[in-house]
Amino acid sequence: MTVESLVLIFIIVIRNINLQYNLNSYIIDTFSYNKFFEKKIEVNMFKLEEKHLDKAKEFAAHNRKKKNCNNCYDRGYIGTTPENTLVLCPKCVDMEKAMEAWKNYVKDFPELKDQYAELFEDKKVEE
Repeated sequence: MTVESLVLIFIIVIRNINLQYNLNSYIIDTFSYNKFFEKKIEVNMFKLEEKHLDKAKEFAAHNRKKKNCNNCYDRGYIGTTPENTLVLCPKCVDMEKAMEAWKNYVKDFPELKDQYAELFEDKKVEE
């Protein structure tokens, strides 16, 4: 081997070590950042209880417009969010009726009424 090839190999090894170090520190920084905000989010995040989620599923199934749907597999909802709320199927669920049913259900529970206060605000029509 020539001196030039050894120097080239040495430079490549040093660059790889430096790259690996930078990559590892990036991963550690990202991990620390995510852990910090994950704890913050867990404390402040609202999570819908299972009994209310089951009721929401009933509303979704009851307010379906179509008999068969490949989008939601005839459930009325596509999935759930991290807050444990439903994502209704836009193809087969009558959104207005489902939201009205949910609004009437929420009225009976003070903790839900606080969380979904925007449902009870009067909508002003601007001309």
